[in-house]
Amino acid sequence: MYATSIINRNLRDSGIVTDKRQSLYSLRHWFQDQLTKRDVVDRAQAQLMGNKFQRPKCGYGKDLAELRDIIADFAIPTR
Repeated sequence: MYATSIINRNLRDSGIVTDKRQSLYSLRHWFQDQLTKRDVVDRAQAQLMGNKFQRPKCGYGKDLAELRDIIADFAIPTR
């Protein structure tokens, strides 16, 4: 079984995802949309999405507390 299948089943079983058409992939798109709506700078978006940042690196980017504050408004509550 693939990791995405296990994750998708867990998302459905936990009630985070309620529509069979939704998946981990659609959750990533939703998350990216939320970052864009809030005008989060590209580098922070790349950090949060786990994507490579294409410009030369200068410094380390945002620390974990700053990243947490960015997503606090729309984070999915854990049980």
